[in-house]
Amino acid sequence: MLSEHKLRMAEKQAACLKNFYSAGVEMLTVGKRDKARRMEIAAKYKLAPKRLAVARQFARQYTKAEFAVLISLRKPDGNLLQVGYVPYLLTLKWQTESEKQVRAALQLEAAENGWTAPELGAVIRNRFPKLVGKGGRRAKEVPVALLIEQTITVVSDLTARLQRSNHLDPRLIARLQSLRFEIRALDGAIPSEKKAA
Repeated sequence: MLSEHKLRMAEKQAACLKNFYSAGVEMLTVGKRDKARRMEIAAKYKLAPKRLAVARQFARQYTKAEFAVLISLRKPDGNLLQVGYVPYLLTLKWQTESEKQVRAALQLEAAENGWTAPELGAVIRNRFPKLVGKGGRRAKEVPVALLIEQTITVVSDLTARLQRSNHLDPRLIARLQSLRFEIRALDGAIPSEKKAA
């Protein structure tokens, strides 16, 4: 059970996130050249005018239902994925239904693991290196040998931790099963030496 202080903090974070989303929804009705209206919205929601572009993108990418899911998530310490997480969640376009499911799973994982906003950003850059770049440039491709080495290291570390664990959360088991299918699909996509010969 969370302390009264933690509950107040969570309520304050939720209010800030709702404020940011509401500003974005209102920004969807404003033309890009309507500076007076933008300044009015910035004052109304107590946001820096530069933050309104991010708020607009947030409202464009998240339906009300998707926002409701995001605001309901809690980290182990009781905190929300607050406004500082939003720019990282907007890093990718997330347009199709399957992309939105990946985003929802990523949000849930961030909350369950108690990631900070920069940690979420690092995970997104590591999982989607071809889609995330800096300064608008396409990210450099990771050499295949390095990618294989990193994958083996992660799987080895995960295996060792799982063998030492006495209790496995059902959600973790479900993720592991999903990962197993992804690895099998990847294995099937790579030509074997027998097929290549």
